[in-house]
Amino acid sequence: MIHDLTAFVKPAFCGLLLSLVAQASLLAQCDYGKREAATTDGVCNSNPWVLVFEDNFDGYTINLNNWSPESGGRLQGAPGQEYLSPENVRVSNGKLHLDVKEETVIRKAVNWKPETEVLEDSIVNLRKYYFTAASLTSKEDFSYGRYEIRCRIPRGKGYWPAFWTFGGDGGWNEIDVFEFWDYYGPGGTFKLDKSVRRHRTNTHYDFEQDGGHDNCPKHKYLTDFSVGMHTFELIWTPYTIEWIVDGKSVRKKFKYSKGIGLNKIDCENYRKGKRYKVDKAFPTQKMKIIVNVAVRTKGVVPNATDTSFPGVMDVDYIRYYKR
Repeated sequence: MIHDLTAFVKPAFCGLLLSLVAQASLLAQCDYGKREAATTDGVCNSNPWVLVFEDNFDGYTINLNNWSPESGGRLQGAPGQEYLSPENVRVSNGKLHLDVKEETVIRKAVNWKPETEVLEDSIVNLRKYYFTAASLTSKEDFSYGRYEIRCRIPRGKGYWPAFWTFGGDGGWNEIDVFEFWDYYGPGGTFKLDKSVRRHRTNTHYDFEQDGGHDNCPKHKYLTDFSVGMHTFELIWTPYTIEWIVDGKSVRKKFKYSKGIGLNKIDCENYRKGKRYKVDKAFPTQKMKIIVNVAVRTKGVVPNATDTSFPGVMDVDYIRYYKR
């Protein structure tokens, strides 16, 4: 199913959809592949960070030299059931606003296919959506470095904000800096307080180069991210990926490990000729930056009655640094 969907859903936002499907396979998560011999010693880079890309969202419109607003819908049965509309992207007062609306629209799920074509979900391309949302994808591709966003997520049931990278040259590369969606406790009870505090992170990579991918999701309960602006950073090197929230490290994963207990290997102890296990969900290729907000329902029929629409994800800035 995962591979079939990629033929119909635009790559810029299909990664977020498919990442959730992959998380159902718990046995494949956070796995290490066979040992590989290091051909060089590790190289540590302690040079100062240099700002390469920045958008402070000044002015009144999106800078189309930086971003491509997404347009399109999801297939029926997917976790998200919104239509991504460029009309839901606004800029004012030095901030980017990504709107989520409860409104019925009839649009093509896949813009480049005929209206009457039957898609993978056995429904014609032109269809009804009950929500509209927004997504921006960077024009430029970025590699190892430091990614940063300052933003506020919407508060309520059904919202699905995310900041992530996706792309690559032929294989699957994705890093989720953050995702938030509904949390349901025992008995299926929706918990709003936990939903806005559950910081979810993940990585995806086609380690076997067979069209599939491995992933490694984790989450941590932090503060209420729907109250005030918060800063999320990701530092990605050839050896590690680290997630930082409001200046504090909340997760760090290592590409290489060795020995009993899988001792983690960083640049300073990576040695030529030594053999290390390799994290199967560690991206290696350049990717685009994506910021979006969607609606994730518990099924095909809209199920966000506890949410007061419209909602908005506010973004102060997005930056990328490299050494």
